[in-house]
Formats: sequence, structure tokens, C-alpha cells
Amino acid sequence: MALYQLKSSFAGGELSAAMYGRVDMNKYDSGAAELKNFLVLRYGGAANRPGFKFIAQTYNNKKAVLIPFVYSTDQIYNIEITAGRCQFYTDSNILKNDDGSPYSIENFFTDRDMENPEKIKYTQSADVLFIVHPSHPPMTLTRYGALDWRFERMDITGGPFDASNYNRSSVVTKTQQWTVPGTYIFHVPAGIDELELEIAGAGGGGGGGMHLSHSGHSYGGYGGRGELVVIKMKVVPDSDCTIVVGAGGIGGVNGYYSSNNTDGANGGQSSFEGNVARGGGGGRRTPGTGDGDYGANGTSYGSGGTGGARGGWNNGHAGTGSAGWVKLLYSISMGDDVQVSASDVYGNVTLTATSDIFSVSDEDTIFALTHFVASDYKKGIPNTTGTDLQVSVLPKSSLYVESFGFWDGNFSIEKYDPVSLRWVKVRTQNGNRSQNYSLTETNSSESIASYRVTSTEFNNGVWSGEN
Repeated sequence: MALYQLKSSFAGGELSAAMYGRVDMNKYDSGAAELKNFLVLRYGGAANRPGFKFIAQTYNNKKAVLIPFVYSTDQIYNIEITAGRCQFYTDSNILKNDDGSPYSIENFFTDRDMENPEKIKYTQSADVLFIVHPSHPPMTLTRYGALDWRFERMDITGGPFDASNYNRSSVVTKTQQWTVPGTYIFHVPAGIDELELEIAGAGGGGGGGMHLSHSGHSYGGYGGRGELVVIKMKVVPDSDCTIVVGAGGIGGVNGYYSSNNTDGANGGQSSFEGNVARGGGGGRRTPGTGDGDYGANGTSYGSGGTGGARGGWNNGHAGTGSAGWVKLLYSISMGDDVQVSASDVYGNVTLTATSDIFSVSDEDTIFALTHFVASDYKKGIPNTTGTDLQVSVLPKSSLYVESFGFWDGNFSIEKYDPVSLRWVKVRTQNGNRSQNYSLTETNSSESIASYRVTSTEFNNGVWSGEN
């Protein structure tokens, strides 16, 4: 007969497979290989976990991710995220509008995003939930009120930025690329006399296949790849150059019980000011004289645009070749005289430079612009208005205030609040025939802040001979 060891405690919880042979450890006797749907009690026993309660269907019965959100000890939510929509649950019920309908807001996720919900990562800080996903910029879900939640793209103001800082000796490499078939004009920036070019011809179309009357079928040939030309080219600064991006060759027509199938078209050539990359050749149609009688592949000239897929027995066309492209790189020096100006300090800001340091490749890039200014030094006797002792402090910079000599009374440091349009007292220093005091305040905001020193009572007449 089998003998079973009495297990009086599960306080060790689940043990990993690496622990299965560790009979010498105390945890072994109080552990288990698997505790599924059980909760280990404080005194070692195990009890069935509580059951679930049906609250509501997900939005449009779609796949969902549930995210906990703790606003306070008595306001706890579960946020349901589905493709395009967020719903909220609290106190064992779905959050509802005043008219009784479920409260919901839009989000940026798609059905494709929800196929891999584990890619949605999140963390909470106070009343803001920060959400990230590889296919989207960082997002925030903020609670402004019980029925006021907002899902927004995160406004990144503090980086991350490139570790290196540009200076007058810095050289910046710019990249521009054209991938849509057509003709374009590129203006060579002033001071640039050489470009690195990558010119790719388009791929050829696949050849048409055929369905034969005796139930066999034949395939056409694959389209050929376009040519890839990589060169350095001298150019005239501050001039215009013509760019042509070739279109992929159209796939040939497939035949069905007939010989009306066609060859694939050749891919279009791409060029930059006379430097040409050839397009791939079109695949040949199948002659259709017998089962397995394939058409010849189109001519390939290198690693440019890929050729189209060969045609088969079905109606329609063979594959179209991919378009070509033109890519260029150039390097510019920041120099001593580059000036960048901003159209505003808030909202949508347009940056304009006196040199072509910006390009299309800079789109969606985060820039940190640092404005270096000399320290602002003021000296005087504080009064109630502080007009003589007012300075502007840059973000992350400090205000340094020091008193000299002997004086009675007090002085205060005040900071201007642009929201309330008022001066707000930061700190006050009292003196009783005192001499030197040093105070430092740091502007921790992202904007330039105004500070001033005021006093309602300041007497420097004491021991005047010592001042």
C-alpha cells in the first residue's frame, strides 16, 4: 500500500523546479510544486481563492487589458483598455455617466496592438498613468475628476537628449531620403559642396503565369532587382538639383486557358543630376506549352528595389516591383555665427536657424536648446516693491542672495507666478544688528522665472560706521 507524508503547512508556498531535490531545506517540507487557485493562509493552511463576479462585457466584446489605478485608499479603479476605447470599473461596477450609460473615452490603440497585449507597459504616479507601447509615442491617462479622464500623448519636455552638445567646432550629419516615385527638387545648403548619394532603381514586375486546359499550370518569371549606386558627388552650394525616383514595374497579366498572359514591365530608373541607377528587368511570361514551363526571371542589376513576385495560374496580375529611392548625406559645421530663434515660448513653436542645420530627417526629434547668458547682478537696499533688486533666473539655475553689513528688520525672496499673476513669497530672513546672510534658491521649473528681494522693514542705520 502507498504511504503519504502528512503535510501540515504550505507556508513555504510554491517551490521552483530547482528546489525539488533540496530535501535538506526547511522550506521543502512546507512547500508545494504547484498551488493553483489557492491562497496560502497566514498559519500555513491553503484555501480556495475567491471566485470572480461578472460585471460587464468589454467594450464591443473586444480583447482587453486591465490596469489597476489607485487614486486614494477609498477610490480604486480597474481600467479596461480595448482597441480605441477605455472603460472604468470601481466599487464592483462599471463607471457610468449621469444618464446611466457606461463612461468611456478614446485611446490610440488598434486591434493589431491588442494582439500582443503584453507589449503595453505602464506605471502610475499620483493621478497620472504613464503608458508605453513599441508602436506609439509615450501616452498618459490622467484623472481630472470622477467622470473626467483624459488619454493624451505625453508631452516630453525633459529629454531624453543626445549625450553630446554641439559647439562651434561640431559637425552635424544630415540625411534626407525620397522613396515615393516622382520628380523632386533638392536645394543644396549654402556651404555644402559634396554629397554622399545612394541611388536605387526600382524592381521589375513579375511575369504572367498561365492555367492550362489539362489542369496543369505554369509560372512566369520573377521581376529583377534594380541597380544600387553609391557615390560621392561634388555639387554647387546654394543650388537646386533634380531627383527622380523610379516606380516599380507593373506585374504581367496571368492567363487562364489562353495565351494572353504578358511580360512584367521593367522597373523605372532613379537618378540624381545625371547619376542613374537602372531599374530591374520585368519577368518574362510563361509560354504555357506545358506544365512546369516557367518564364525567365527579369534581369537584376544589384541591390536596389526588389522585383515583383511571379504570376501563377489564377486570374489577375503578377507582383509589382518595389519603388526605387534616393538617399543623400551631407555634413555641416555649426560654425561661430549660427543663430536659432523661436517663434514663441509656449505651444507650437517654430525654430528658425541662420544656417541649414535642420533637415527633414530631424522630424519627430527632440531638441534641447541651451541659451547661455551672463549672470545678472543687482545691488541695493530692499524696499516694498523690489524694483531695484529683481532678476531673471534660467531653468535649473540658482538665485544667490547675500546681505552685507549690520542691519535691523527683514528681507524676503519672492517669485513671480505667471498663472496667478502675483508675486509669491518664497522665504524671509530676519536680522537683529546682524551682519552677513547667504540664501540660495533654485529655479526647478522648465521656464525662466523672475525673482525679487523686498522688505517691509530694513534699517541699515545701526552702527553706520561699520557698514
